Amino acid sequence: MNPAKALRFRTYLLFLLSFFISNVSKAQVSEFYFNLGLEYLNEEKFDSAIQKFTDVIRIDSNYSNAFLNRAVAYVNIGKMKEALVDVDKSLEIDSLNVVAHNNKGWFLIQNKAYETAIISFNRALEIDSTYTLSYINRGMLNHEVKKYAAAKADYHKALLFDSESAAAHYLISKTLYQEGQYQDALESVNKALKIAPLFKEGLYFRGEIRGRMNDYFGAVSDNLRIIEIDPSEYTAHCNVGYIYLQMNNEFKGIEYINKSIELNPKYSRGYLFRGLVKHFQRKYREAVVDFDMAIKQDSTNSEAYSKRAQSKMSLNDKVGALKDANKSISINPNIAEYYEARATIKILHKNYKSAWDDLEKAVSLNPNKSSFYLTRGFLQNEIGQKAKACQEFKKALKLGDPDANGYVSKYCK
Repeated sequence: MNPAKALRFRTYLLFLLSFFISNVSKAQVSEFYFNLGLEYLNEEKFDSAIQKFTDVIRIDSNYSNAFLNRAVAYVNIGKMKEALVDVDKSLEIDSLNVVAHNNKGWFLIQNKAYETAIISFNRALEIDSTYTLSYINRGMLNHEVKKYAAAKADYHKALLFDSESAAAHYLISKTLYQEGQYQDALESVNKALKIAPLFKEGLYFRGEIRGRMNDYFGAVSDNLRIIEIDPSEYTAHCNVGYIYLQMNNEFKGIEYINKSIELNPKYSRGYLFRGLVKHFQRKYREAVVDFDMAIKQDSTNSEAYSKRAQSKMSLNDKVGALKDANKSISINPNIAEYYEARATIKILHKNYKSAWDDLEKAVSLNPNKSSFYLTRGFLQNEIGQKAKACQEFKKALKLGDPDANGYVSKYCK
């Protein structure tokens, strides 16, 4: 072939190639970028995922799932406003996109926009009544607003369409636990773990249920299984340590708690529990140091403030103790034990009226805790109200308090 013909042939090939790229493979290029974005999303490389989904949108501005998945990436880097804009754009392109309606509901839950979120889940289920994830998410929303019966109904509905949903069994268990049905909760989480034996959240929760049911060996076993799956799980180490403390095995308890802090030196709960050990050992100054560290790592750790208050009282720092007790309640005003702890400090301050108000609040939050009535009895006795003290001790005895019988014998004569 002479040079002139070769040049014309090459020019013709280049023309065909450019024609193919511009007119045939636009969809293929966008699909390539989309799949690459999904890979980055799965690898939790969210910024890279956003870039690839953006590339898709530049090529095809009607690619609904590119907007949808970019929204997921935005959520994972905390850009909720951008995520909601993208999910709405996805629905503008495809109003019947069930996943988009479901995801919008989930995003709205993160913003605590519950009423709007439930509309999105309902819409998803109107489009596809078998979409189990929307039943699960709607159930979680109902659980969050304490509509436990509605939550369980949604989880059971999910199981109708997917009987092997470990998540649904697990969430039923959490709802039953919230209602105080511990045996039923245990049976449900067992079903979840039978389906997914390596489900760490399920193992954690079963350990919590077993601990509540005083099955400490079972609780330890679940957390040790988590450590076997992932030796870096500092929360499981801390849980094992705390359970051993409840079993009066202080040596093992402190060993595992120290390990949790070694694995994560910023783990507030680890310092909290080690502080508790020091407090019970009457090493109050060392306990305060650990509670200080717990608060340094998490300034919202209300329990650390409450326990530090008790250690400060033991060091005769009444002012510091009351300040910490007040702080614990300001962070979390719904923990009955915090009011009892503050009441004991106020009694030492001889602020009896305010102490009684705190004990009234404690009882209103949890009327079945016997220690509250014992403390009320001590307060009544302190101010000379022997008959009323006797009544409080009898209430504690009725609730099964092991120490109440001695107080009834002493004060009810």
